[in-house]
Amino acid sequence: MLLKNSKVNISVDEWFDGYQSVADRDFVLESPKHPVIGVAQNSSPAAVSFLQSEGYIVEQSHKPDTYGIYLSSLSKFDEADEKPLSQEIEKSGAPILRYCRWPDRARSAFSVTEDIDSMTLIDFIMRILENSFENWR
Repeated sequence: MLLKNSKVNISVDEWFDGYQSVADRDFVLESPKHPVIGVAQNSSPAAVSFLQSEGYIVEQSHKPDTYGIYLSSLSKFDEADEKPLSQEIEKSGAPILRYCRWPDRARSAFSVTEDIDSMTLIDFIMRILENSFENWR
């Protein structure tokens, strides 16, 4: 779990961009407001899905005063809205509790795959040579 602008009763590790990492599963969190994102009942399912995929905990509610972040204008949401929404949340200064998206507190992931149907290096060189010989004729 990651937390920002909140306190817990156990030790935490500094992570990134003001977040702290909580390794234990059991802890008490101190926060003046709910440290999750409140959204209006009419919020777009795409918006809620995006927030959850970013690791945020989302609650649909009609009580905006109980949340550090309450989003009431998400009835229309598309891919172009994702980055501005993330930036708005991160700049808010509100208490946030969220899941880390990657294991071992990583900030991103990198994957290298190989396609067995692709050309080999020899195939690649042979095509270059074949094309060169055709141009000489």
